[in-house]
Amino acid sequence: MLTFDDLKRKHESVLRNELIAEIFYLRGYIEAWGTGTTKMIDFCKKDDIPAPKFSESTGGFLVTFKFAEPIGGHKRKPTDELTPRQRDILKLLKKSPLNSNQITESLKTPPSKRMLQIDLKKLEAAGLITSEGERGKLIYKLSDNQALERNRTKSSEIERNRAK
Repeated sequence: MLTFDDLKRKHESVLRNELIAEIFYLRGYIEAWGTGTTKMIDFCKKDDIPAPKFSESTGGFLVTFKFAEPIGGHKRKPTDELTPRQRDILKLLKKSPLNSNQITESLKTPPSKRMLQIDLKKLEAAGLITSEGERGKLIYKLSDNQALERNRTKSSEIERNRAK
């Protein structure tokens, strides 16, 4: 019987589904039987990544990789996971600070008060907007970081237009 420790060194490979194996071989995903797990470990060592963890779950075989950064090598921006309505709220606040009633009235499809509060809290938590004032009289505006980014974008557009 093959153990997880056996997977870390040269070992015998048991072919369970010839049809799938042939397709993978023809597509170039498999070069030789019994070398995949050791190649994964070698590639991880070469790239200074922790060795993969092998485990079994619900009758299947799992390989788990730990990476220092998200796959793709770039950090996600706070705006990457916004809903279309949250993006619309940011567009409105780029024009001027607004209270929640003004935001609701300005949206094409106004949400319920509760949904708007959820959207505003998410935007605040992401550091995209800030609120000022007393409860019930809050005014929402772009955070300083968002305003700076907007000004950089405008400056870039002006420079591009001058260059034309």
